[in-house]
Amino acid sequence: MSRFIVLMLVSTATICLPVGCQSIRQYPPVPANLQSVERGRAQDSNGDSIRHVDHEDWNSEERARPPENILVLSGGGINGAFSAGMLVGWTQSGNRPEFDIVTGVSTGALIAPLAFLGTDYDEELKRLYTSESATRIYKILPLFLWSNAVASSKPLDTQIRSVVTQDLLDRIAQEHRHGRRLYIGTTNLDTQRPVVWDIGAIAAGHAPGKVKLVQDVILASCSVPGLLPPIEINVEINGKRYSELHVDGGVGASMFLPPQSLKPPSLSSFTHLGTTSERMRQTTVYTIVAGKADPDPVPVKQGLLQLSGASLSGVLRAQQEHDLIRIYLLTYFANARFQLAAIPQEYAAPASSLEFDLKTMRALFDEGQRLGSSSAVWTDTPPGIDPQSWTNPRTGTRLGSHSLSSSAVSGDRP
Repeated sequence: MSRFIVLMLVSTATICLPVGCQSIRQYPPVPANLQSVERGRAQDSNGDSIRHVDHEDWNSEERARPPENILVLSGGGINGAFSAGMLVGWTQSGNRPEFDIVTGVSTGALIAPLAFLGTDYDEELKRLYTSESATRIYKILPLFLWSNAVASSKPLDTQIRSVVTQDLLDRIAQEHRHGRRLYIGTTNLDTQRPVVWDIGAIAAGHAPGKVKLVQDVILASCSVPGLLPPIEINVEINGKRYSELHVDGGVGASMFLPPQSLKPPSLSSFTHLGTTSERMRQTTVYTIVAGKADPDPVPVKQGLLQLSGASLSGVLRAQQEHDLIRIYLLTYFANARFQLAAIPQEYAAPASSLEFDLKTMRALFDEGQRLGSSSAVWTDTPPGIDPQSWTNPRTGTRLGSHSLSSSAVSGDRP
């Protein structure tokens, strides 16, 4: 709950701050008429459509067949230790595939480049989440009311820069040229929309400062608003420089799967799952949730911050459920296979995902490693799909431990 209390404190403080205390951008924000550039709808002063110059045109990309293995990594703060352990255990099982596409947000963005490059980076993954440095993510600022955040992200920035080096980007660029893709999500505060960054395209490009850009994108994706300051990323549109403020990718989506990544252009229209047998499906989407797929309910205490925090927690919980169902439906209509792994419901997960305790992180890593080595960890549906999990509308306040009957599923009154 501490994460949400922090957010409420900062939100309240921000309202009370004078304008003069706000930081000044290096360049002005992107004008409103250009804000929709991500979707190709923005227009310049002449009415011409604006698009990213280095935009990858999915329809012209030569892909003979759909990808075989896609990995989706969610956000989850300290619970990222579970995701890292899952990957290491998966390697030890001997069944971990090479992923054609990897996506990640927040803590998943930190894991994604190492997961993308394969098992050679397992030790680095373990170090990131089980060493003493794993607990040094942020530093509380003494005068945070006059800042953009409660804490400084300098310790996390140092960690990211120790991992994301020129050598790492060179390897990512090499895999990108072989047709593999690495995507990281941030949230653009100016548009309040998620932004997907093609890290492989950036790594394989020739723009100066690309190492710093990738480092900044990962830092932004991990920057919980309120706790850590937003990251200013400068962009250029028709020769003019603008700035964007980017924060935690989990604000826009707790996890993501680009729909166009599931099919080659020749099979761009999605068809019903029933037209393809289990044996003939070509793509498997592995989704690892850094947390529980169905988070535990926690009784709320009275009080402004507690009630506000519980409300925000409910929003994030609903977002995760909707994101999982969206990915499941995308795989369903693309004739792909959906696989989900998460912290077991019976596991005593930490109450806060932002209290970086080393003992807790090592325990989460060990649990992930244990489950990753077992094929039993995977399920083929997200929460909310199984009829046994459906709830009936309430008809009053007299409640009991009544399970959903077959008559209720068929539409009859229980």
